[in-house]
Amino acid sequence: MCGRYVRKNSEEVIFSFFEINDIRIPWKPNYNVAPTTQIPVIRSEDDGKRELIEMRWGLIPFWAKPQEKLPMMINARAETVSSKPSYRSAFKSRRCLVPASGYYEWKKLAGGTKQPFYFQRSDGHPIAFAAIWDGATFATITTTPNEEAAPVHDRMPVILEKENFARFLNPEPLSEDEQKRLLAPSPNGTLVTCPVDRAVGNVRNNDPALIDPIPKREDELRS
Repeated sequence: MCGRYVRKNSEEVIFSFFEINDIRIPWKPNYNVAPTTQIPVIRSEDDGKRELIEMRWGLIPFWAKPQEKLPMMINARAETVSSKPSYRSAFKSRRCLVPASGYYEWKKLAGGTKQPFYFQRSDGHPIAFAAIWDGATFATITTTPNEEAAPVHDRMPVILEKENFARFLNPEPLSEDEQKRLLAPSPNGTLVTCPVDRAVGNVRNNDPALIDPIPKREDELRS
């Protein structure tokens, strides 16, 4: 699953690329964004304009009772997001985008250790994670991996292309054909990846050096 990501693009790049009209929060770089924190997301307003607001990463369904203990719902699976009770209402009409520059994923190595990898778009553009929101919380959507992601993990975030932003943000329900098309793995070649330092595993570490490539470990080469 996707549980850590990066936003390093400037606010000028993000606001232009995502065509954001209403900016309610400051845009700040972050090289180690983690679940349960307040994160910038993009929603569509009633008039179709796009707003940038903050929400908590970890969806809490509208029907959840106060103080009810629920699993940490940071990712919804593309295969069940339209049918699972925790997500289906939000997916029907409350969809959003999470603007990012890249994300981390961990690969299990021989001996039980894990190596973090950093993924970003091969064309250098920002990333748009598909997500759903409820109240002041949200969850990203994951799908099966493409060729770049598969050697590292069996899931990858749903990454939307720019021409699909408007339809995904539109509150009208998605047809089955639209769901199949929009929630599919990214085309092969969309991403590039590299191993990075394990310091990213500690959320207190937050600096540009976290995404610097490192040489592959011998046990990673053998796995």
